[in-house]
Amino acid sequence: MPFITARRDFSLSKRLIHSALALAFLSSVSAPLLSTPLLGKPLTEHELQQLLPLTRLELAMPELKQQVFSASKPDRRQPQRHMIARAKRIAQPLEALTSWQYIDYRAILRLALDAPEAKHLNLGFDQVVLPEEAKLYIFNAHNNQLIERYNYRNVSNQQLWTPQLQTNSVIIELQVPEHLIDQLTISLRQAGLGDKTFSADSWLKSGSCNIDINCSEGDNWRDVSRSVARYLISDSTGTFTCTGSLMNNDRFDQRPLFMTAAHCGVAESTVDSMRFYWNYETSVCDGTPDGDLSQTQTGARFISRGEGTGARSDFALVELAQSPPNEFNVYFTGWNAVAQEAANVVTIHHPAGDEKRISLDADPLTITLYGNDPADVTGQYYRIEAWDVGTTEGGSSGSGIWNQQKQLIGTLSGGRASCTAPAESDWYGRMSDHWLSAGEHPSLNSAKALAPTTANRTLAGLESCDGAMIDMIISDSSPAPDTAIDLSANVTSGVAPYEYAWDLNNDGVIDSNDPQLSHSYSQSGEYEVYLMITDANQCRTASRSRIIVPDPTERFLADGVKPTNYVSTVDAEGTWVVTSDTAAEGVFSLRSQVINSDEKALIATTDTFTNGSVSFSYKVSSESGFDKLLFFIDGVEQLSVDGDVDWTTATYNISSGSHTLRWEYVKDASVSVGVDTAWIDDVQFTADPTTPVTPPPTSSGGGGSVPWTLALLLLAVGGLRRATRL
Repeated sequence: MPFITARRDFSLSKRLIHSALALAFLSSVSAPLLSTPLLGKPLTEHELQQLLPLTRLELAMPELKQQVFSASKPDRRQPQRHMIARAKRIAQPLEALTSWQYIDYRAILRLALDAPEAKHLNLGFDQVVLPEEAKLYIFNAHNNQLIERYNYRNVSNQQLWTPQLQTNSVIIELQVPEHLIDQLTISLRQAGLGDKTFSADSWLKSGSCNIDINCSEGDNWRDVSRSVARYLISDSTGTFTCTGSLMNNDRFDQRPLFMTAAHCGVAESTVDSMRFYWNYETSVCDGTPDGDLSQTQTGARFISRGEGTGARSDFALVELAQSPPNEFNVYFTGWNAVAQEAANVVTIHHPAGDEKRISLDADPLTITLYGNDPADVTGQYYRIEAWDVGTTEGGSSGSGIWNQQKQLIGTLSGGRASCTAPAESDWYGRMSDHWLSAGEHPSLNSAKALAPTTANRTLAGLESCDGAMIDMIISDSSPAPDTAIDLSANVTSGVAPYEYAWDLNNDGVIDSNDPQLSHSYSQSGEYEVYLMITDANQCRTASRSRIIVPDPTERFLADGVKPTNYVSTVDAEGTWVVTSDTAAEGVFSLRSQVINSDEKALIATTDTFTNGSVSFSYKVSSESGFDKLLFFIDGVEQLSVDGDVDWTTATYNISSGSHTLRWEYVKDASVSVGVDTAWIDDVQFTADPTTPVTPPPTSSGGGGSVPWTLALLLLAVGGLRRATRL
């Protein structure tokens, strides 16, 4: 049942939605400030009485989607995610759901969301561009209590996600100075609706055989346990809870790397929705569940993953959007990426998303394939035959398993263990397979992040420390080749004097120890500048920044600027991103965003053509026969490619008139092979007015054209040129 159309008690006018190109420009323009002393506060009762009646939107509980496997290949048993909320797709600008009103130089949007069948909900916003002065408030509509507040600092990649809100009715209130209204955009992407409570007697709670981390079994693991966090992650199907661990790296610089399981849904398209909860545990052993969820942070950057199929183990590695605050007192766990036959292992996890637990097993691990009992040295998993103390459950996925040296050696992919099945087994993706599970491909290489300076496959853990805060300053982030740029940093906190270490191309080699320096890059490409600062207490912290050196002769994306405003269609889970991984010409190409099974990444452009041809180069690394690169003209499929295909050029006739070109990378329900992506490059149009071209037939299927904002985006970043280039 779709959500019920909002009931309105007054006539609403619609504002025009700005194009993605205009948004990118306006968000970078500063406007004069007016005096708005009340903007930092929610509306008062007196002010609310001046507004028209509140617009309300009722959300029905979505049906559960059943996973469908391809009938033409084996139905693999796959790890399962622990869902706590189902997604209700909305995909509407806030101003299309309600109406702007004005009080004292302020523009205001207010909208009530009611989900009568839900016990709790969370919200995901996208296409979010907020001026610094804008404020977003969320209230519990049952008691008008303010439960969340946000500003531009909470926005990541134009997305903003709330935690799970313990109410089924909320009021959204957005305020912005009236003169800045045209610089603001925000869409309500989806609501996650949960139909089970988090109360102590709920089925969501974990089994009684689980052992609190604060019991004696956890005494020797207090440090390691502070690396473990519970997190929520949302995609187009719902919101899920899993577990992961904060990882040390061989620079010992407190880079907030976080390892978990890919099957939890971790991908480029979902990492901005991740919300992490630290130190969520009971205050005493076997006490009333009283964990505190206040130590929380949102957002991450995708680094790498393996899906647990083919030659890959099941893992995901991300970098938190911000380092955990000092008061969280986190720990960066050590790890061991050498295949081993460990015994006396422990796991620390959040079963069902509950407070932190610990499980122990004294028996030796065996190496197997996922879900199999017999030993198999070619397998990517450690098998726990049965836990001696405690267990794991849904929500424990992604949690680490540690050897007696307190090194993380694997991450939980799945299994049959539970309090009602204490003799059943679990399978952990092996750290030794996480290490280079996708080979040397730069976008999927976990070793580069965890050991950037050495070839070591073992590392000790690290206590966090209160070091320097670094604001890196680069005079030009997109310089021409052989053009000098100045690099420096504003440094606060920590204890002076500071020692500087610059790595100007992130190759693990320190290039300079000067506080300030000049540097030039002779080759075009994408570079990561790394600065580590060690304070007088030997506390290390670091900062990173990206530099693009464009190639003026490159045809595709010659400016080298990665687009920032992607607009996804309702039926696409991912988009395409600019990359320097590989290219048919020059340095840069477009790559399909990393997505999960049964999803697609889509990019499209619409333009007016004359008779002629359109051509592009493509490359594919996918599961042969199942995961495909598709190309459409006006919704009609022209190309379908799968398997391992190196750079190849495709050319298609095109007639005069307006046409939509669309590229999709589509995954089926299971199994990943190769790098699991596709690339396109060197898109060109060649006019040939002497040759008549028959227009392609129209199609009622295949998706058709896409919103004009997405088309403008690809054109705005120089994606299609005439050969003349479009």
